[in-house]
Amino acid sequence: MNKFRTLFILALIFVMLPSTVEPQDKRIDAELEEFDFANGLFSRGMYEMAIEGYKDFLKQYPRSEYAELASFRIAECYFMDEKYDEAINRFSLFLDNYPDGEMAGKATLRKAQVHYRKGDLAAAKRILKQILSGGLDENLKTSAKYYLAGIHFKQGEHASSEALLEEVIASPAGGKYTAFAYINLGDIYSEKGAHEKAARYYEKAAGETKEAEIAAKSSFRAGNAYYKAGLFDKAKSQYSKVTSKPGVSDSFDEAATGLVSTLYKSGDYTAAVQAAEDALPKLKQDESKAQILFLKGNALFFADEYDRAETVYDETIRSYPGSEFALKSMLNRSWVLYRIGRYDECVEAVADYMSRTRENTDEALYVKGEALIGAGYTSQAIETYEEIASDFPESVYHREALYEMGWAYASSGEPAEAVRNYRMFVEQYPDDSRSPAVLLKAAQENLDMQRYSQAETDYMKFLSTYSENPLKENVLFQLGRVYLEKGDTAKALNIYQKFISEFPDSEAADAAIYWMGRAYQEQQDFDRALKAYSRLEADTESGFYHEAVESMAYSYFQMGQFDKAAEKYYALISREKELVLPEGVYKWVAEYYMGRDESKISLEVLDILTRRYPDMKSEGEILYMYAENYAGLGEWDKARERFLGAIEKGAPSPYRERSYLGLGKAYSAAGEYDKAVEMLTEALASREDNLTGALARYEIGNVKFKVMDFKEAAKQYMMVAILYDDRELCSKALFRAGEAFEKAGMPEKSAEAYQELIQRYPGTPIAGEAKEMIGRVKNGSR
Repeated sequence: MNKFRTLFILALIFVMLPSTVEPQDKRIDAELEEFDFANGLFSRGMYEMAIEGYKDFLKQYPRSEYAELASFRIAECYFMDEKYDEAINRFSLFLDNYPDGEMAGKATLRKAQVHYRKGDLAAAKRILKQILSGGLDENLKTSAKYYLAGIHFKQGEHASSEALLEEVIASPAGGKYTAFAYINLGDIYSEKGAHEKAARYYEKAAGETKEAEIAAKSSFRAGNAYYKAGLFDKAKSQYSKVTSKPGVSDSFDEAATGLVSTLYKSGDYTAAVQAAEDALPKLKQDESKAQILFLKGNALFFADEYDRAETVYDETIRSYPGSEFALKSMLNRSWVLYRIGRYDECVEAVADYMSRTRENTDEALYVKGEALIGAGYTSQAIETYEEIASDFPESVYHREALYEMGWAYASSGEPAEAVRNYRMFVEQYPDDSRSPAVLLKAAQENLDMQRYSQAETDYMKFLSTYSENPLKENVLFQLGRVYLEKGDTAKALNIYQKFISEFPDSEAADAAIYWMGRAYQEQQDFDRALKAYSRLEADTESGFYHEAVESMAYSYFQMGQFDKAAEKYYALISREKELVLPEGVYKWVAEYYMGRDESKISLEVLDILTRRYPDMKSEGEILYMYAENYAGLGEWDKARERFLGAIEKGAPSPYRERSYLGLGKAYSAAGEYDKAVEMLTEALASREDNLTGALARYEIGNVKFKVMDFKEAAKQYMMVAILYDDRELCSKALFRAGEAFEKAGMPEKSAEAYQELIQRYPGTPIAGEAKEMIGRVKNGSR
């Protein structure tokens, strides 16, 4: 919409004498006829001919009673014909000839007006003040006040102008100026930016005048003022007063444009489109038609009716190719193409636009960049944004280009460049509502790139610059992670404590507690770590429940509290059926419970392990553990099958040797003693695992004992005691050797075995039994 130029109306309001004078005798003589002819020319605006007519009249009738008026009318003709030098000379001549004449005051006022029109405000003001200080009539003084108010307005002396206009309105003689005075007051307040108050004065002007054109112009101005004040409903009402009467006012085109603009600006796009369609057939000026078509296209665009908007923009371009709105429509059509995803066409449309004008190049480049992003041409988009950033530093699109460049670099796999642009955006536009999020994004990119010092700098800048921003919650949490990654657990704990204190209800509160536990864990402060983890363990629905329990188990393990570690791991494994822990954890837990003779639990863990890791490379080892657990439950057939499977799958040492050991025990349990000794002997083949060797000899001793080869049994038991050094096993072997020697009829050897047990392992329960056995053996030998 063209901006309405604020003008101070200098109304040319005079009470003219009648063009004819009827003498008392009702006789129309030649003198009156000549004067009447000049008046007729004057009234028709034929000022040059009227001047000649009045001059001829004065030559013929210099003493006529109409001579004063004829002389005034000559000056008036020059004034009306805008020949101001001649006019002022003639008004001056008139005043010289008729200083006390009936028209002297009006001539003086006209001189002031001439000076005003010529721009000599000082001279005009001097004359008007003379009028006000003189003894002239009230009507003339009111006129002088009105025009003097205009001069004060033009000189920026709004208070003086306003005061005089209020006097004009209040004056009984001001009736003919009242509407204009209200308009002028509206102009004053409009100039001050008090648009709503200005609008109210324009409304008063419209209500005061009886002239349709003045009323229409006043309503139009009121509409403009309300529009600027953001009072769109009132603006719409004022514009509608003009548009509802097409043909009444020259302001129709402007008012129609104002009405469509108001509806568009207020977001009533449907009404804006309808108003545009109603107005278009009634408009006179092509510029107004082009502008309203353009506004109609914009309303359709913002109503998401892109196809219709494109049609209207095309019509504007085609129908008014030379107008500014045709070019604007070309640019906005590019936006339409972008919005509906016709990206390549959009880029072409921008190129066409830029070949015709350099106006709004920044916006054109921006929509081109957006289209290139949409089409997947990220590198070209970045080049376009770079052009905006370098060539249009003051443009609003400079800001948008910097913003988009960061995301474009990030999506193209250049996080370092993305960070550079994020930071540049924040530095140049710290007050932009997006800057906090952009700075956070820069910090996150640095964190992901493991540039922890730079990430810390960005997070700390956020905290110092945007301390009240809601994103502070994210910043504190992520800063804690930075310190953990840097190994600065003390700072990490401080930040997480601050986070929990300020955001106790945060969705990330559990995560913060968990990472506090990890920080304590890093400090080897397992007691505090466990305390933190316990808070999460208490809530089984917590998103960090299983991480907390796993970390508790780890902490207990590191503290050497293996029973508690195994308990926590098992609780987690058995409850979280879909949870996947490291393979080694399952193995450790299964082995722990296997060693505790809790084979059912061990088997349960092994079943979960094999489901989680069906292709694990340690299959032989796992088969061995299955076999041991089945053996512990007395299910020897299943045990033997798994032991054989472990050997077949190439179980590594010591599991291979232990599998042979297990097979030996299985065959022994089945009464296949020769096969048992064969397997147990195989277990002895490797020297890598002394304990397995010791157990194998012990089991050979057991087999020999079963077949009543007591002497060989005693030998195997003694070999265990002599070759190995395991307190529990060796003490048992010595005790069994004592029993075997006794069965073999060798009581002295039996007593020696028991005695060795007592000497090597005093204080053990089995040593007490050995003392009783020595007594029995000795008594028996007697």
